[in-house]
Amino acid sequence: MNKEQYVSTRVDDQIDWYNQKSLTAQRRFKALRGFEIIAAALIPIIAGFGGEEFPVTLVLGTLGALI
Repeated sequence: MNKEQYVSTRVDDQIDWYNQKSLTAQRRFKALRGFEIIAAALIPIIAGFGGEEFPVTLVLGTLGALI
């Protein structure tokens, strides 16, 4: 087994695996970051427009805890 065969059979597979895991982690991170921004923006909107029939404190507390 020469050097090129070793690299292609062992190292390239590992690099591809780490690359795929990195892409998955980046997508999850960006999705959670987007949710965090949206939830943070909704808190003052809900607090300002919420009424008595709407459980404002429960929703605001939940959003705050999720952030």
